[in-house]
Amino acid sequence: MFAQIKRTNKPVRPSLAQFGLTQKIYDKHASDDIPGWVFCVGLLTAFVVFWSVFLNWGIEQPSWAMGASMLIAFVAGAVVAGIVYWNFYPKEDAKRVQDYKGALESFERARRQYEENIERPLKEYWFNMSGRQFEVNMRDLFVQKGYETHLTQSTNDKGVDIYLRKGGKITIVQCKAHKKPVGPSVVRELYGSMVSAGADEAILAALGGVTTGGMQFARGKPIKIVDINTIIEMVSSA
Repeated sequence: MFAQIKRTNKPVRPSLAQFGLTQKIYDKHASDDIPGWVFCVGLLTAFVVFWSVFLNWGIEQPSWAMGASMLIAFVAGAVVAGIVYWNFYPKEDAKRVQDYKGALESFERARRQYEENIERPLKEYWFNMSGRQFEVNMRDLFVQKGYETHLTQSTNDKGVDIYLRKGGKITIVQCKAHKKPVGPSVVRELYGSMVSAGADEAILAALGGVTTGGMQFARGKPIKIVDINTIIEMVSSA
């Protein structure tokens, strides 16, 4: 039934490498403002040029000497600052940074649209299921992923809701449609069921995820945790 919901791929955040950038280059160009030290270089140049030109007029300076000296100093300072800026901040790098920023803005818009139009309805859809509906839909999802499946009875299932077979490997699945994270006792029960069934691995499909204690118990064991976010990714790529 989840297939009736419109699906699309989740937007992927662009990387610096895609735009020929490194973190160092990006950090250097991240701000649109001209760095303060470049202004300082320009001001220092202007100051030196001003006094050099102004004093060159001699003791009896024309009335316009001050204004002319300031104009020449300003132009010289601006030229030097520009040369310094474009040497330390190449135009090609600046353009790539701007392109990257544009791609980031597009990504953020797409991410918000995805969350609003795809992710939120899907979460509501899955969280509103009964326990048995959740098991059936997970079975259907695994079928779309190419697994041979067997859905057990809703009672006396010995801790296994779905059996999966793919590539000669047997996997058991236990489904928990709880909105809150399940604790380590659930993970321990699943591990015991996996050993008892002689399965190669186990999957705990828990909509609300697993507590820290549960994750610690699963670490290093052939147990995969599938929460609502993982399910949405599975649905989007099915």
